[in-house]
Amino acid sequence: MTKQIHRISVALLLFLMAICALQISANAAPAAGSAPLLSDEAGLLSAAEAASLNTTLEELSAAHGARIAVYTLKDLHGKSAALAANEINDRLAPTAENGAIVLLIAPKDRDWHISSSSNMRTRITDGRCMDALTEAFLPDLRENRYADAFTAYAKTTDMMLTHYEKEGTPYDPRTAFNATALGIAALLAVAIFCLVRCFLIRKMSNIAAAAAADAYLDHKSFQLTQSDDNYITSRVVRTAKAKSSSSSSSSSGGGSHGGTGGKY
Repeated sequence: MTKQIHRISVALLLFLMAICALQISANAAPAAGSAPLLSDEAGLLSAAEAASLNTTLEELSAAHGARIAVYTLKDLHGKSAALAANEINDRLAPTAENGAIVLLIAPKDRDWHISSSSNMRTRITDGRCMDALTEAFLPDLRENRYADAFTAYAKTTDMMLTHYEKEGTPYDPRTAFNATALGIAALLAVAIFCLVRCFLIRKMSNIAAAAAADAYLDHKSFQLTQSDDNYITSRVVRTAKAKSSSSSSSSSGGGSHGGTGGKY
């Protein structure tokens, strides 16, 4: 009887431990657990390409305290690419301090869209910053070089976030320059100037020293016989200066999301 009670107690204890373990596991799993950083539903990547890209996304996401993701979908099921990307972003963003950015590809209709959360939007801004990000991967995307396009997207996002972390301001392609290229251009300009100057000096065969500036004049070439100043009339035309106009643009994501998208 005592042994039977002991067995029942042990079984009950194991049962309770199993329930506790399941509960702890459920609580530990984030809400976005079903939203990984890489989801290739459309099958655009090989296994090796997917593994390499996933590693890159995980490393960059951890480095920046953000979620940098790539999603490919077979079908949008009547949704716009912007809405689908924003829905994925909403599952990813709450799990990272600095928000999330998602590149969504729907090859069926060749749609693409980038969605950035409100936090990420302050780091990678709409407009010039987002345009620069797009220009980094869109050429490869149009040629169906998906692995190259996704890698370019990830690396450019990394560069822009690194710039924000160092400078405290979003990346601006207008102020970005290559110091090495600038130095090379300056050296080439000086070299060209020296060559042209030497060439022109050698071509000047009429150079001769003179005691005074008046010696350079040919006094027989022009003779003024009479000089009069006669005022005839004048005409003044006034044209109103055109007023400058300003334009503004809004993100295609709507709400608190930023981003951009289109066809490839």
